[in-house]
Amino acid sequence: MLLKWNFKRITLILGLSLVISACNTTKQNESAEPLVKQGAVNAPQSILIKKADLVLLQDSAKQWKNAQTNVDKISQLEHKLTQLTATLMQQIEQSEPPLSEPKETIFNLNTRLDKPPALFSIQVGAFKNEPALHSALAQLKLKAPNIIHTETVVNIEPVVANKVTLYRLKLGSYKSKAAAQSDCKTLIQQQVACFVGNYTQKI
Repeated sequence: MLLKWNFKRITLILGLSLVISACNTTKQNESAEPLVKQGAVNAPQSILIKKADLVLLQDSAKQWKNAQTNVDKISQLEHKLTQLTATLMQQIEQSEPPLSEPKETIFNLNTRLDKPPALFSIQVGAFKNEPALHSALAQLKLKAPNIIHTETVVNIEPVVANKVTLYRLKLGSYKSKAAAQSDCKTLIQQQVACFVGNYTQKI
């Protein structure tokens, strides 16, 4: 009885182990199938192309081989150019004088006198002596301060007439006669007698 019971037990254990091992093999086969399919997918496939397309591909491959040497030369030249630029920049930085050194400035008198010369001025009187002229000028500044002010050019021109020296009082330095006439009209409106004459720079 004990032997029968042991025999049944052993048979049951063997049967179960057989069933379990059979299940494992099925799972391994199932997991191996996708790998085989993946290998088939990754395998190189042949592609059909026309003869004209093949000729075009071969021509472009030849052109690339020919151009590749030129591309290499260009990249080498570009590298040399960047090196030369860096060297040149270093030389420029080293050769520049420091900012603290004063630079010598040379003035040319001709460039200063390039402005067109004044041609006209307004004569407002002629006086027998300079003190009378200066008092008249002070009164004119009070009458017409918008025209006769501190920035107005004042010229005193001594002239000898009939053995008598007269001092002409001339105001302003105008490049155009129209501008001088306009200011003279303004002075006349403020009851200052005047006329436009030639500009003479005498003091």
